[in-house]
Amino acid sequence: MRLGRSIRWAGQRLSLAGRWCTPALGMFLAVANAQEQTFAEAINLEAHGFVSFGYLRTWENNVYDSDTIDGTTEFYEAALNAIARPWERVRLGAQLFVRDLGHYDNGQVELDWAYANFQLHPLCDVQLGRVKIPLGLYNESQDIDAARSSVFLAQSVYPTRLRDLLVSVDGGKVSGRAELGDAGALSYTVFGGTKHFDPDGAYATYVGETSRMTVNEAAVNAVYGGMAQWDTPVPDVALRFTVYQSRDILVDGVSLFGAQPVHFVSDSRSLVASLLWEPMDWTFAAEYLNIATNGDSTTGAVTLPYEFDYNGGYVSATWHARSWLEGYVASEYRHTEVAGRPTRFGWSWIAAINVLPLRNWSLKAEYQYQDNAVGVLALDNPQGVSQSWHLFALKTTVDF
Repeated sequence: MRLGRSIRWAGQRLSLAGRWCTPALGMFLAVANAQEQTFAEAINLEAHGFVSFGYLRTWENNVYDSDTIDGTTEFYEAALNAIARPWERVRLGAQLFVRDLGHYDNGQVELDWAYANFQLHPLCDVQLGRVKIPLGLYNESQDIDAARSSVFLAQSVYPTRLRDLLVSVDGGKVSGRAELGDAGALSYTVFGGTKHFDPDGAYATYVGETSRMTVNEAAVNAVYGGMAQWDTPVPDVALRFTVYQSRDILVDGVSLFGAQPVHFVSDSRSLVASLLWEPMDWTFAAEYLNIATNGDSTTGAVTLPYEFDYNGGYVSATWHARSWLEGYVASEYRHTEVAGRPTRFGWSWIAAINVLPLRNWSLKAEYQYQDNAVGVLALDNPQGVSQSWHLFALKTTVDF
């Protein structure tokens, strides 16, 4: 029954998204539908999306919610996007995204990305608007469930709670690809912009939980970075390096203890090294992420330095056994150091299976054994936090 209600609520929210969110996109689609089909054909308009529903169950620790130990169906996602190519070398696109992950996002509709792309040269594509960030191998495709066999991306590099922090920036990017003959090929992207967060979104919620505060405003004044990928002469092997710099990360709110004003200001730098090998019916991936954050935290009249260091990574193997069957295994490592708090570290082991009864319909199951408490919140676990715990997830997705 709970799953049935979640399905109805998700459908209602997606319907509301189409009616009330991003009026420009809604008007554009309405005009396209109102005209003869030749208009849509003239601008090469395509509309796609997906809907997914899931179930989460944990043992020993609650995650994402305070009742995952009992099992929860508060786990769904949906997206609707439109892409048009009105002129040669010009592409326009936008996507609405809605998610409920325990007490994160709670069905709140977001404008995920919206851009205008201009191909000026084979070596230079310019994209302006709300653009995706090429962080690691899979950040740009994390909203495409069909692009992976597992329920979750590797949490050591792509934390689900921080999706709205990492998915895009408001600004622009330049990208291109050069063929190097016998040396392979080189792709690049440079990007920059700003980022503002909804106080009720996942990132602000997570910051509030970890800092014991109510977040009123969260933003990043400047975000910039770049990615370089070398498709090596070794068949099916690619190396990628990404750097992501955030300047003036601002968080304002009120402490849950004493109702004192809280103000965070910090800078953060992320580095990702990635290796991808795709021989025959297999995909092997390995990525390493390092984050260094420094700043100040002011509560009331007291200002203290804030330092956060993180190292994490994973190795994974995916077997594309059949067109309708895939298997996935991975091992992850995470290590965090926050000034004034105990160091946290540990390993994770993950196994998943993906069955596709139809090309656009997938059924996934995933098991995780976590030998670490990174990301486990005391607020969700009044009984105490365990170093070792388990997670089981089911997810079904339909693409259209």
